[in-house]
Amino acid sequence: MADEKDTHIKPFAAFLQTLQRGSVHEELSEGLHQLVEKVDEIGKGGSISLTIKVKPDPKTGMLIVADDVKLVLPEWDRQQSMWFKDQTGNLTRNDPNQIAFDGMKSVEDSDNTPKSIQGEAQEA
Repeated sequence: MADEKDTHIKPFAAFLQTLQRGSVHEELSEGLHQLVEKVDEIGKGGSISLTIKVKPDPKTGMLIVADDVKLVLPEWDRQQSMWFKDQTGNLTRNDPNQIAFDGMKSVEDSDNTPKSIQGEAQEA
């Protein structure tokens, strides 16, 4: 094994730009841009993560490198609603235990003349 003084460590950014012919770097760049926009729009946090797994290939002596990019964007809070359950187990907006109301009906006045109000309005 080489002496520590002789070891040159390749920058991770250089490796990342060549991983999967640059597609992982591009995916991370686009994901970060999306994340920043959504955090600004919604006002909640999110995350982007890169996992790299390295394992030996016993047949070739090479290393197998696998990558995984996870983007977790913030989301708006979802609205909740309240429902009743009917006798058959289905959801309904109407209370199954309440008497049905067929709506409003117009009631005609037999005398169409305006009604007078007793007393006069007082000025302030």
